[in-house]
Amino acid sequence: MFGLFGAAPARNSAAPLFGGKSWLASLWPLLLAAALLLLLLVAGPVQAQNVDYDTDNDGLIDIDSPAKLIAIAYDLNGDGTAAAGSETDYAAGFLNPLSTQCASTADPSQTCSGYELTADITLTANWTPTGSYTATFDGNGHRINGLTVNVSSGNAGLFGDLGATGVIRDVAIISPSITSSSGDDTGALVGESANGSRISASYVSAGTVSSTGTNATVGGLVGYAYGAIRASYSTATVSATGSGAVTGGMVGLLNSDTIIASYAAASVTGAATHTGGLIGRVFSNNSGDSTVTNSYCDTTVRSGNCIGSRNSSATSDGIAAAGHATTALQTPTTYAGLYAFWNIDLDADTIIDFPWNFGSSSQYPTLRTPAQRATSSTTQFVGDYDTDDDTLIEIRNAAQLAAITHDLDGDGLRGTVSASDWMNYTAAYPSQATNQCDDGATGAVETCTGYELGGSLTLTGAWTPIGLYNAVLEGNGYTISGLTYSRSDAGNTGFIYFTGASSVIRNLGFINPSITSTNTGTSRHGVVAGEIRPGSVVSAVYVSGGTVTVSGNTADTAVGGLTGRNQGTIRASWSNATVATAGNPANSNIGGLVGHLEGGTIIASYAYGTVTPGTGASVNNGLLVGRSADRSTTTSTITNSYCAAASGNCVGAQTGGSVAGAAHPAADLQAPTDYTGIYSHWNLDLDADDVPDYLWDFRTSSQYPILNTPMQRAALTPAAGSTDYDADD
Repeated sequence: MFGLFGAAPARNSAAPLFGGKSWLASLWPLLLAAALLLLLLVAGPVQAQNVDYDTDNDGLIDIDSPAKLIAIAYDLNGDGTAAAGSETDYAAGFLNPLSTQCASTADPSQTCSGYELTADITLTANWTPTGSYTATFDGNGHRINGLTVNVSSGNAGLFGDLGATGVIRDVAIISPSITSSSGDDTGALVGESANGSRISASYVSAGTVSSTGTNATVGGLVGYAYGAIRASYSTATVSATGSGAVTGGMVGLLNSDTIIASYAAASVTGAATHTGGLIGRVFSNNSGDSTVTNSYCDTTVRSGNCIGSRNSSATSDGIAAAGHATTALQTPTTYAGLYAFWNIDLDADTIIDFPWNFGSSSQYPTLRTPAQRATSSTTQFVGDYDTDDDTLIEIRNAAQLAAITHDLDGDGLRGTVSASDWMNYTAAYPSQATNQCDDGATGAVETCTGYELGGSLTLTGAWTPIGLYNAVLEGNGYTISGLTYSRSDAGNTGFIYFTGASSVIRNLGFINPSITSTNTGTSRHGVVAGEIRPGSVVSAVYVSGGTVTVSGNTADTAVGGLTGRNQGTIRASWSNATVATAGNPANSNIGGLVGHLEGGTIIASYAYGTVTPGTGASVNNGLLVGRSADRSTTTSTITNSYCAAASGNCVGAQTGGSVAGAAHPAADLQAPTDYTGIYSHWNLDLDADDVPDYLWDFRTSSQYPILNTPMQRAALTPAAGSTDYDADD
């Protein structure tokens, strides 16, 4: 045997055995194995090491592979623990499914709230849409390539459903192929998003989204959107061939929620009734109104309307989706023109996020990644709240709206405002020590002339009215909801107490306001303003729903749906608010639009709300105006203005002036569907450019006229023979 290994060594106590090693050394592997076996018997099964899949400790589990992306279907609440019975499936992506993925040595107690991409993902197999995802999914600007969905039942998309608490942001889907034969909801990113969910800064680039199902809802980004969408877009080709389909370039059906600063440049084919370049159908119900703000579709890629259809509750109020040619959508290279209000705050930190890259004048806007946004200079925002350089400071939230009361001349300067008031102002407009308008871009010092809304606002809590406002307030067709004000002393009530001689309020809607007063002195009460003073102009302003109620016994009270007293000019405006006085206010004037017209003017306006006067002496009430009387220097005039009544007076009492306020049954006011009949002189030229502005949407012959937004008016083409350059005769 020794011949196999060479000659045998001499045998003595010091000589090593077995090829030169000591015999004790040769036994150590056996001894170690025995020790480990003993430990296993004592300690029981070995536990898996805790793995930290949230390496940056932000509460979001990292995804860097297709297997991990697939695994989220087994953890729809994003807490890092697989649903019961799904541990094995989840473990295909994450090796530690029984303990929290987020815990780390730095923070063993940390829990997860969702997932985030840390790399681009390329899928190679057919994708199964997730169930109702209720957590956060952050794409971090990374791309998902190769998404292929082919289903015959249920919703189709990367996410089949996005739950009420679901948040998707900064996700890019490149050239997907989404095919469904079911009659359910189909979109590349989400099939159906629930009320309360949020999608932002996400897009679909190229690819196809299609359905052959009956009554399917199909969109490039989302099939059925019951949640909010902001700063997103789609260029996917969208088609639906089933009967009753609803098809949109970005969203199939929008139900009672909001789309802001988004667009679609997509080929869209579907049912003639419910197909739109941006949205197939807009729906509003008791849960709330749908709003579409500063959003567009490309009419070169797909001719026709941005919105295919609307239900009867989804009027044009708050819906601003305009079609534009490719060149118009590509031309701006900064936040100007069409995109003046696209520089939005995505993360609710009150700092504008610069989400868009506008490229050259021959490119569509694209979305910047969070990393790119983080390196943006905020110089423009910090020193310039007039990003479109139109001399109007932009209002983006309720706090900024309230801040107007500290800058009543609208110049963006402190002026004579006290230190404490200016502190309140700069809380809404941070870091503004001098001039809100000057960004240095024009080479000259700029000065503002007022404010403009950048979107519709919903107020909560009691409103503090703006004082003597003496500047421009441009609504841009947006609305203010939830205006609530009540007082129990002498004084005016309304959104604004008084308007000054240089005040211009235009293109603004008030939805369901509540104005109440227990009157203890001479006062004026209305939704827009308690009193519109000489020189003021109110144009294309309306009050939809709501109440103005005044009680008390004090004489000389004026109450109206729009304003208590008008000494200025009201043009192309309407109200259907309920207006009422209670108690015994002698010498009071109450009207559906204006309580007391005193040397002022009303042109091409109407009211159809309920007017209920009190029982005091000398109470004047009218369905349009309570009382019309001249001032010492001016004459009251009412031109081509109406109230809805089968019988009754539009004007309760008249002293002098030229009053043409005719009462008509509701059917007569609803019947014209164009600038004809009683509305033949309503196509006013508000901006004095010698071109009628097409202010009105007459809708069907069973609906009252409503106002077009400025964006909608800009898209209208003047019809031959429809111009009237002497609209007020």
